[in-house]
Amino acid sequence: MRKRIAYKESHNAIDISLLKIPTLINPSDATLITYTVEGSIFSDDDINDINNITGNSKLKKRIEAIYQKGATIIYNDYESQTFKNNLDIIDSALPQILAEVVLLYFSSSRISSSNDLIRKIAEKNPLNSKHEDLYKYYKAKYTRLLESSALGMYPAKPYDDSNDAKGYVVVKDDGDIVCYSFYDREMVRKHLFDNTKMDTPSSEKDGRKDYCKLFRANDGRLLIQLNFQIRWK
Repeated sequence: MRKRIAYKESHNAIDISLLKIPTLINPSDATLITYTVEGSIFSDDDINDINNITGNSKLKKRIEAIYQKGATIIYNDYESQTFKNNLDIIDSALPQILAEVVLLYFSSSRISSSNDLIRKIAEKNPLNSKHEDLYKYYKAKYTRLLESSALGMYPAKPYDDSNDAKGYVVVKDDGDIVCYSFYDREMVRKHLFDNTKMDTPSSEKDGRKDYCKLFRANDGRLLIQLNFQIRWK
């Protein structure tokens, strides 16, 4: 289940209807992103100390502790090739952009809105883009992810953007049936971007893989996985 954006045409008026579902992208094992931790040596005790950080904002404190060791965290890959493929279909730059947005969110204590995150990403410019307006460049790509998610992209299901929904039939609590169609895509995109934020999913939910813990790969690399959800403000 997810929240949907729909536009209701009524003579000359266009009304926004928001279904009462809180998340745009739900967290799952498919949304896990893997990063390498480089630039510093971590002993087994260091790893255990960081992984055992608890309390309020424990996940962000673990990331802070990694940086305090002088290490860098670098995007590596996605747990789900399906989700990565979906992102690539939407925009080939999205796998890295989303990974950078998620890492920025966990590296900051107060930045969560789509607008604030993308402004910071534009300043960082992880793709080394030469675009004259970097904020506009990253915003357009990230907004395509939001739009595709609103229109039917699920991380664990192969996605074909030619099959985007064109509208919705909604059965209201009082039994009324209302038909919605998409009228102005730019209005949809603006509403999505202005009214969504990154959020922290539980790291200990039954049936879902734990995350934000350091671990060693078979080749000796130090890795960490982050998970995320995008929800309405």
